[in-house]
This record gives sequence, structure tokens and C-alpha cells, in this order.
Amino acid sequence: MIKERLLSFVPVGNREFLSHAKNYAFATLITKGIGFLLIPIMTRLLTPSEYGILSVFGSIVSVSLIIIGFGIPGAVNRYYHEKTNDFKEYLGTNVFFLFVAGGIWFILLLSFQHRLSKIFNFNPKLLLLAFVVATMGVFYQVYLYYLNAKKKSALYARMQIIKGTSLPIMSIIWITLLTYNRYMGAIYSNLVIGFVMAVLSIYILLKNSKFKFNIKHVWYSLKFGIPWIPHALSGFVLSYFDRIIINQLNGAKDAGLYSFAYNVGMVLYIIVMAFSKSWNPIFYEKMNQKKFKDINDIASANNRIIVAIAVFLILFSKEIAMLMANNRYYNAFGLIPIIVVSYVFVFIYTLYVNFSFYRKKTYLISLNTFLAGAINIVLNYCFIPKYGYKIAAITTLFSYIILLILHYVSVTYILKERVIVLRTLLLDVLWVVFYLAIFYFTFYFISGVLISLAVKIVLLIPYLFYLFRKIGENSVKNIDS
Repeated sequence: MIKERLLSFVPVGNREFLSHAKNYAFATLITKGIGFLLIPIMTRLLTPSEYGILSVFGSIVSVSLIIIGFGIPGAVNRYYHEKTNDFKEYLGTNVFFLFVAGGIWFILLLSFQHRLSKIFNFNPKLLLLAFVVATMGVFYQVYLYYLNAKKKSALYARMQIIKGTSLPIMSIIWITLLTYNRYMGAIYSNLVIGFVMAVLSIYILLKNSKFKFNIKHVWYSLKFGIPWIPHALSGFVLSYFDRIIINQLNGAKDAGLYSFAYNVGMVLYIIVMAFSKSWNPIFYEKMNQKKFKDINDIASANNRIIVAIAVFLILFSKEIAMLMANNRYYNAFGLIPIIVVSYVFVFIYTLYVNFSFYRKKTYLISLNTFLAGAINIVLNYCFIPKYGYKIAAITTLFSYIILLILHYVSVTYILKERVIVLRTLLLDVLWVVFYLAIFYFTFYFISGVLISLAVKIVLLIPYLFYLFRKIGENSVKNIDS
């Protein structure tokens, strides 16, 4: 009854979009949320060096997935919407191609295994295992994109939740059973879960495909997918490559400390991505209806929510981190607020990047992400050797600010879209800057935990007054309208 009443307020044409958005957002929140909640267990079971090895392992898996997949998962989604009558043949051809390509990649990796190991300062056997996990992951990705194309968001969400819950649980059990190199428990779990998901994915894909190799289908996928790789790699560089660089230059311990800080700060990223996935279908509908004021008002309201969460996370990040890890990770606590600020700018740039997607100007997205990623790499290699691993948080924040500026300029001056007022968003971000300064003042100059907590609570009051006043103003506007 309540559900029906709520649905009555949603336009009929938008209900399907919102239903799928809900499923994707729920899957993201569950899988990322479980990973976040398990941080206290992982940090107590593993040393910073072991934690760093796992983080670098995961980063190598992610970059390998992008390269060896050739962008084919996304191409499968796109070809499905071509409305041709040979999709089964197309799917079978590409699954076979991925098998052959995976074998060739494996031979190449064996040939350059030790050279790559020296470059990344990473164990050659673990490098090989990361590649195996990535190869299996490509087939799982194809299956997920296939489900997305068929609008089976509920099944998509279930698959993600099953994988996202079984992997960390198995990892923790396996880690506790080992007495030496305990991080291998997580790597073994990745292999097992990856194998199960790959076999299931391949079975379902082959069941829904027809094997009749057609080189035209491969060329279609490569023409679609390969241009996407630079964008995907640049996005990876902004999110994860700094951990590989830190491990390469400073070793696994610093990579582990940095990864811990990022994983704690990533709680805001989880919320940002959930907001983004839920906002996308509404944004498209509002753009089609030319309700530009609604877009700006909703974007401003959502930004205010993100800023409020960020303020709380920044102010109390030390206390949160103390619950998440023991003293071995204390040196990384001061990085968490900077990482949180980074994700505030990530949220704002996602508001603008939607216009490029809507206008089908994806080359602007790739170009901007590539430029920001290149800047991030250069800054990390320049400053990490001189200032240590902590500077990577600042270089990443700077790179995200650059990315926001690039997208704002592209949308405002190339696409001529002046819908969302950036000044309004940045005025709220000033509160984030203010409480960032408060955090570092209490972090470095107030030693007592209770005194520090009391000072922060008192200094939070002005923002709460501001926030409630804005909520009241919005309520009055809604009543008037």
C-alpha cells in the first residue's frame, strides 16, 4: 500500500529507470559497504606491508582487466542495442576471441614476467596470479554487461552481492587459517571466487550464443572498445595507480598505510556513486523535458547532502580510523580528510560529466580524464620520492580539481550548457575547507581525545545552524510551488 502511494508520485515513464537505478545503487552500497565494514578485521589480521601487497595486487587486477578485455564488455552492451538478428553469433564470436586473446596475453606475460616484476617492485608469482584473476574477471564483466543490456538489473544486483559478500568472508576465514604470508588467504579466495564466477558466466553466455566465428563482429568490438581503454585507464590512474607507484618507490608498507586511509575515506565514494547512478535517469528525463531549473535545484540539494556527510567524516575521521585499525596504521590517519575532500570534487564533476554523455560527446570525457590522469602520474613521480607517500593524497585531490575544471569548461564553453551553477556548489564546499582546517588544528595541537572531540562538536554547531536553515528554506519553496 505504501509502495503504491509512493509510486503514484513518480511519472509512469520514469518508474522503470528508477527501479533499475535502485537495484544498481543497492548492489553498490552492499558490496562496497561490506568491504568498508571489514576493514577493522583486515587491519588487525594483516600488517601494513601485507595490507599493501593486497592493495597493489587488486590494483594490478583492475588495470589488467581494462587491457586484456579490449573494451569488449561495453561493446557487447552496445551491439545488443543495434537491434540486429545476429546477436547470438556476435556474442559467441567475442567469447571465443577472449579465450584466444587470454592465451596470447598469458604467453606474453610469462615472457616479460620478471621484467614487469622489477618495474612494479612486485612478486612475479603474484603478478601472474593477478593476471589469472583478471582474465577470469573479463568473462564475468561480459556477463554483467549482458545483463545490463537485457535490463535484468535485479539479477545483476544479486550476482554482484553474492560475489561481493562471499569474497571478503572467504578471505577472512582463509587468512585466519594461515600462519605465514597470511595475505595469500585473500589472493587464494580471489582465485576461487573468480573461477566460480567465470565458469558460471561462460556457461550462461555460451548457452545464449551461437558459435559461428565472424571477424566482422571482432572488428566491431575492437573499434568500439579500444578507444575506450585510454579513458578507463586514466580513470584507474586517478583512483588506484598511486598505490602502485608508492609500492614501486617506497615499498609495501607505505602502500598499505596509504591504502588503509583511502579505504576509510572511500565511504564517501560509495555514497557518491549511489547518488550518481540514481541521479542519471532523472537527469536524462529532466533534460528531455527542458526542466533546467529542476536540474540545478536537485544538483544543489544533493551537493549539500554530500558536503554534510563530508563535513562529518572529516571532523571525526580520526575517531572513525581508531575504530577501524590499531596503532600500526596511525601514521595514515591524517590523510583521510584529504581523501574525503577529493570525493567531494568527484561528486561535483559527475554532475557536469552527465551533460557530455547526454550530448554524446564522449570524446570530451576521455580527453579530460586522460589529461587529469597524466597530471596525476607526473605529480606522483615528482613528489613522492621527495615528500613521501602522504603527498599522493594531495596530488590526487589536485588532479580531481583539475578534472572538475576541465569538465566545467567543456560543458560551459564547448557544449554551451549553463544549467548547473558552479558558484552555488563551491560556496557549500567552503564549509569542507573550514572543517578541514579544524581537523588539522585538533589533530596536531590537541592531544586529549575527549577534549579534541568536545572542541569539534562545539565547532560543528555553526554548520548545523546553516544546514537546518537551508532545509527550512527549501521546505518553504516546495510548499509555495
